[in-house]
Amino acid sequence: MAETRRRHHWVRIDAVAYATGLTVQQIRAQVARGKLPRPSYHLGYLSPVWDRDVLTAMLRPRAARRLPPPHRDEPAEDEAA
Repeated sequence: MAETRRRHHWVRIDAVAYATGLTVQQIRAQVARGKLPRPSYHLGYLSPVWDRDVLTAMLRPRAARRLPPPHRDEPAEDEAA
């Protein structure tokens, strides 16, 4: 059987701000309080990114719909031969 690897879809802090209606400073405060998940990865010191699936699970449905759609530049796991 072929090994299936999950592809991450990263969401930048500005997209999280748009989806939640919070400012960047409010997002950082919510993360510090544990109300939002910690960033999944950092592209640099000031560039946190979150896994889209983690955010979708944590946010209310209306806010989750406002996140950018996942990139479709390669086939999903179920589409791979």
